[in-house]
Amino acid sequence: MPSCVEVVHSHPSARARDFVDIRVVVEEFSVDVEHPDFRSILKKTFAAKKAPLSLLGEIERYREYHRTDFKAVEDTVKANVVLEPFDSYFDYVVDRCQKLESLWNK
Repeated sequence: MPSCVEVVHSHPSARARDFVDIRVVVEEFSVDVEHPDFRSILKKTFAAKKAPLSLLGEIERYREYHRTDFKAVEDTVKANVVLEPFDSYFDYVVDRCQKLESLWNK
């Protein structure tokens, strides 16, 4: 995401796999993004990277940017893994991020 690059000074790259991984981890380990412990860890992680939490609210604007990388995910996923369309992973993450809005929109 271009705005993230400006903050953390990294090279921009689409990260479709991250959306798949986030959904898998959240569901596999029953992560409650609204739990105070999760929110605390998230705040510390963003602080360590010197990145504003408000970047989470911008993810929705970059659907097509990340979609461009989904073919790489499809090409490298194990044969026994059934992938859903990119939008299902992206929407899942956006939904979780919206539940965190109070962290940056006070």
